[in-house]
Amino acid sequence: MVKIVTRDALTDLSSEVKFFAIQCLTTLMDIFPNLINALVSAGLVAGLNSVMQTSFGFIDLAEACIKAFEKIVSVNPVVVLKSGTVGTILQ
Repeated sequence: MVKIVTRDALTDLSSEVKFFAIQCLTTLMDIFPNLINALVSAGLVAGLNSVMQTSFGFIDLAEACIKAFEKIVSVNPVVVLKSGTVGTILQ
């Protein structure tokens, strides 16, 4: 699912697919908090950051990214600060 989030937008449905993938990952992070560090090392933070930058027309996708970042920050806040995500969220 991390590969789905980090993949470039290819079709019109890709935003919806990314939305559902991010929701699934957020649910998994909620159920299994130990999974968060593995997802971070797989590149989820960078993928979520790029999705946030390109999801201006799809507000639900941006909201799903913010919920995922909330779960990541509870375990590993340094990664989120170093990735520049706070600036992207504030935009």
